This record gives sequence, C-alpha cells and structure tokens, in this order.
Amino acid sequence: MYRDLYENAPTALFSVSASDYAILKMNKKAPELLGYDRDSLIGMNVFDLYADSTYGREKALQVAKDFSNGRPVRDIELQMKHRFGHSIWVSHWVEALKDLNGNIIEARFSLIDISRRKELEAQLIHMQKLEAIGTLAGGIAHDFNNILSCIIGYSEIALFDQLPEGSPASHSIDQVIKAGDRARDIVKQILTFSRQTESEAGPLKISLIIKEALKLLRASLPSTIKIRQNIQEDSGCVLADPGRIHQVIMNLCTNAGYAMRMSGGILEVCLSRVNLNHESLYPLDLAPGPYLKLTVKDTGPGIDREIIGHIFDPYYTTKPKEDGTGLGLSVVLGIVRDLNGTINVRSESGKGAIFEVFMPEVEREPGPETLNYIPIPVGTERILFVDDEKHMVETMTLTLRSLGYSVISLPDGCEALDVFRERSGDFDLVITDQTMPGITGDKLAREMLDIRPDIPIILCTGFSEMISQEDAGEMGIRAFIMKPIIRKELARTIRQVMESGSAD
Repeated sequence: MYRDLYENAPTALFSVSASDYAILKMNKKAPELLGYDRDSLIGMNVFDLYADSTYGREKALQVAKDFSNGRPVRDIELQMKHRFGHSIWVSHWVEALKDLNGNIIEARFSLIDISRRKELEAQLIHMQKLEAIGTLAGGIAHDFNNILSCIIGYSEIALFDQLPEGSPASHSIDQVIKAGDRARDIVKQILTFSRQTESEAGPLKISLIIKEALKLLRASLPSTIKIRQNIQEDSGCVLADPGRIHQVIMNLCTNAGYAMRMSGGILEVCLSRVNLNHESLYPLDLAPGPYLKLTVKDTGPGIDREIIGHIFDPYYTTKPKEDGTGLGLSVVLGIVRDLNGTINVRSESGKGAIFEVFMPEVEREPGPETLNYIPIPVGTERILFVDDEKHMVETMTLTLRSLGYSVISLPDGCEALDVFRERSGDFDLVITDQTMPGITGDKLAREMLDIRPDIPIILCTGFSEMISQEDAGEMGIRAFIMKPIIRKELARTIRQVMESGSAD
C-alpha cells in the first residue's frame, strides 16, 4: 500500500544519501520531471541536476549546508536542469531520515514543478513595468507636447506672419516645423506602444514610413552592416496607423541587425505589390487579392529548425537577459494580424533569415500631402482661450489673431469660468486645455455648458487618460484636439465646429 502511494504520488519523490549526495531511489514522477530514465538517475550526484545559475547549484549547495545544520527546507524554489538543457523551476520540500544517534543519513525530496507559475509571475511583473512605463509616458507626453506646441506655434507665426515669403530664413523655419511634426509622431508612437492612446488606422502609403524608419536604423546599426532597400514608389496603401507600421519595420530590422551584430552583413528591405491567387496562397492563411509584401532579409547565422516555431511566442528569446525581453516579434505578429495580414519566415542555420509580411492593399484616400494645398480657413468669431501654460497662451493668442479671430486668453480655468458667467454672450467659441490646476478642461466645459448649452467648445490636451474623444463628445464638447496644435489643423477644426454646429 505505502509502496503504491509512493510510486504513484503526483509529486516527484526521491531519496539522497547524506554521505555522498547520490540518488538512492525515486518514484516514477521524478524521471518525468527531469527528462531522464530511472536508471540514469540512480547513483547520480544530486547537485549535478541543478542549473548553473544563482538559484541553481549555488543556491542548492547553500540550502544543503543549512539543512545539515538543522534548518528545515519548506517550499524552497530552485532551478533544476532538464536533460534537454533548459532550466525548470522546482519547489523543494526535504525531510531528514536520521539514525539512532540523530545523524542525518538520508534526505527525502518532494519536488513540484512551478515553472508555469514562475513564467506567469514574470509576465505579471513585466506587465506592471509596462504599466509604469505607460504612466511615465503619459506624463512625459503632456509636458513634451506643450513644449512642441510652443516650438511649432512660434515657428508657424514666424513663417506665415513675420518673414517675407521666400526669405532665406523661411526654409530653415519650415524645417523646424517639419521636425516638430516628426517629434509629434514619435510621441504618438510612444503612447500607442504604452497603450495610453488608441491607434488611428487610415489608408497609408507605407513606403514613406519604411524609408523614414531606415534612416533612424542607420544611426543605430554598426557600420559593418550594410542596408539595401528596394522600395516600390507605387506600392499602394494599407489600412493602418503610421506608428504601428513603424513598429513593425523597426522590430524586424532591429532583430536582423542583432543577428549580424558580431560578423556584420547585409540587411535588405524590400516593398512590392503582389496579387495572391489560390495557387500562391499556400502556406499563407489569407484571402486571394492584392497585397503589399514587406521583406526583411539578413545574412546572419539563421534560425535553427527547432527554434523557428517559437520565435513569435511572447517572452521567447535567445538573447541574454540584458539584450531584450522577447516581446519584439510577438508584437509584430499581433500588429500584422490586426491588419488582416500574415508573416512568413524562411531560414536555415548558417544561411540568414527572411521575414515576409503580407498586408492587404486598400484604395487610397486624400492624404495629408493633398490637404496641404487646401487654403487655411480664417474667421472673425470671438474666442475665449484657456490654458495654464504661459507660452501656450502667448502662441495661441498670436495664432488665433493671425487667423482673423478676436481672442481673450486666460491662464486660469477658474478665472475663465467667472468671466464666462458674467459675459457668456460675448463669446462664439471656447478653446480650453484639459490638464490644468484648479479645474480640468472637461469640468470647465461641463460648467460652461450648464450656463450656456449652445456654446461650442474645443478641448485640447497634450495627454490625458481621464477623458477620450468619445467621452468629450458625449458631454457636448464639439471637438477634441491633441497637442502639439498645428496651425492648419486648428484652423480647420474651428471652421468645422462653427459651420456644422455639431461634433466633428
């Protein structure tokens, strides 16, 4: 009876000699846990089963020393070494068998595999880190977008209102504005990655995004890695957010660069249009039709056949701990699947790797470059502008007046509410920041709408997790603008609000 219970126990059990640490006996669960057959384990030094890590052999020797001095071993977590080479986390319970003189002659182990629990704990810790990064990103985005608003705002005032057209300084100021636009996109990518904002999908010519990403990559890759690109200019559009496409290309190319970091090589990036039919779809799980095919090829050491099936698993990585988390390719796969696309990987050990990303092509709609030629609309309405940042008040006042509007600007939300109570009929539109001391923009808007329900209100924010565009619309706010505020976007939003009389 006892022997049957021992042999069929759900936990791994074995006994170890106290004199030479040789394994004496075990139940059938023990070899299953470690991947060995029973005969191989009998007589083996138990310390040979522990991983070469801080919580492996080194810690096991310390636990054994404490155990021999009478300290109990209860739920001690150590890393053991599976026969196939990988480490497993095991909870240890050890009891001492003593002779008549009280000397330990045998240690009886009860082992429970807790690898899955440790994996989940690691994922939870990582998610908590990402959440902390997201909170930090939100705070940085708010401050950085306010700074960008000033940089772009003053530059636009100088370019459009103060410098003669065609002057030597005009080109330089225009480059400052373009750099500000790129910085705005980077902040948006950070917020999207940290899940503090939703991505905005639209018809996107991704060839421009890829070229911009490759410029950034060139600065981060060693000079021993050459970049070759073959990007079709007429490659069409996909329905995507620029930040997410940027993330795909950066992650794939960074991965390729890491593979070639020691020996150097060639990173080749291609973009082309393909038309997939039923014959060409195998082994791709896609519907027939036109696709954009992004290919990232490297001349690195390649991917072993045993590993290639796991490269898209979350947290799977062959990199050292300090070099990455193993999230890059799983993030890429998630983004591509959201686009109704797929990824095909071809690789052999020693022959590099090829990643092929297929994304459905969509018809193009007028993009920003088309809208740039539309004249900036102006008006004559009376605007109350509210923001606690002094420089924002100054730049927005100058910008709004240059667009033809009469402006009263106030740096305090509570003061603005008092003014509005006394003179609500003097204003045709209110533009307010969201994050302000004393009273937030959404609360200010709610108070103003109680006083005058028909007053159009535009809410601006550098970042706020407290209110979304949908929330703003539900409370009666007509439009929602993310900082940094661009002159043409502000002008068009104002006209849309004033002329439509309803939410954008």
